[in-house]
Amino acid sequence: MRVKCEKCLRDEKVSNTGLTAGWILDILEKHDEKFREAVGDKKVTKITARDISENKGFASRIFKTNIYVENNPDSVYNFVMKIPTGECMNHVMDETMDKDDKDSIKTIVKHLAAFHAQLYNMEGKWKNRFPFKFIDEDFVSMIDKMNATAIKNHPELAEDLQKLDRIVHDRELLEYMLVGCCKDLGNPAFDMARVITNCTDAEIRRELETFICDFYYENLTKFMADKGKTPSFKLEQFKTAYDYATVNQVTWLPMMTLVFSSNHEVAEDIQEARMKKLELRAKFGLADGVKKLEKLRPDWLPTRGA
Repeated sequence: MRVKCEKCLRDEKVSNTGLTAGWILDILEKHDEKFREAVGDKKVTKITARDISENKGFASRIFKTNIYVENNPDSVYNFVMKIPTGECMNHVMDETMDKDDKDSIKTIVKHLAAFHAQLYNMEGKWKNRFPFKFIDEDFVSMIDKMNATAIKNHPELAEDLQKLDRIVHDRELLEYMLVGCCKDLGNPAFDMARVITNCTDAEIRRELETFICDFYYENLTKFMADKGKTPSFKLEQFKTAYDYATVNQVTWLPMMTLVFSSNHEVAEDIQEARMKKLELRAKFGLADGVKKLEKLRPDWLPTRGA
C-alpha cells in the first residue's frame, strides 16, 4: 500500500537533496519494514533533511533525514541518506590529485576496517534486509553511452574495455562479483577497491596491492576483537574478493574521464594535465583488470578471434 501524503508534498524536493518526497517515501515503503511500522496508515506531513556531510562520505552528501506524520509534532522515523554529487566528486578529484600517496590511502582503509567491523558486529540488524538490485536496462544504457563517448575521446581504451564487456552487461557476473564471491556478506572488499582504483594512479595502486589487503584484514580483526568477534572470512578470501571488486571498478575509469572533464575551476593547462593523468589511470586500470580476470575467470573474457 502506498504511503499516504499530500500530492503537493509528494512532488516537493526535500531540502537540497535533489530528491522528491514521493521518491523517498516509495523507496522506504518498498524496502524498509521498520518505516512501514512507524508510519502505519498515518499521513506523512513533512520530511526534513539536514546536511551533515562535513568530514563524512566519499564523493557524496550525507543527510540526516526525519519523517513526520499527522497529529504528532515529533519525528516518527529517522535515517541517513548518502547521495553522490558532481560537486563532491570534483572535490575528491582535487584532493586525490594533490594527495596521491600511500599513507593517505592507508588511513582511509583503516577507517573502512573500523566501519566494517561495526557493521559485522551488528549484522543481525541489517543483513538480508535489502534485496540486491543494481543493474537495469536504463542503467546499462547510461553506461554504454558514457563509454562510447569515452572511447571516442580516448580510443586507446577500447580494446581492454571491450574485453571486459561482460562485466558491464551480464547481470549474473555482476552479482557474483558483488555478492557471490563472498556469499551472504556481499563483497567485503568492494569499498576498498573503489577508493584505490578511482583515487590512485597505477604505480601507487600496484604498490598498495602488495600489502593493503593484509593491512585491512589486520585492522578489521583488531576492531572486531573489541566485541569478542572475528571475521567470518579468511584473508585469502578477502584478497580474491578484492580482485573481483577491482575488475568491476576499472570498468568505471573511462567514464571518470568524462565526469571530471567539466571541472573549470582550475587553469586550462592544469586541467589538461589532470585529464592525461586520468587517461593513463584508466588505461593501466583496464589492463590490470584484464590480467586479474585472466587468473580469476578466463572464461569470462572473449575467446581469441571472437
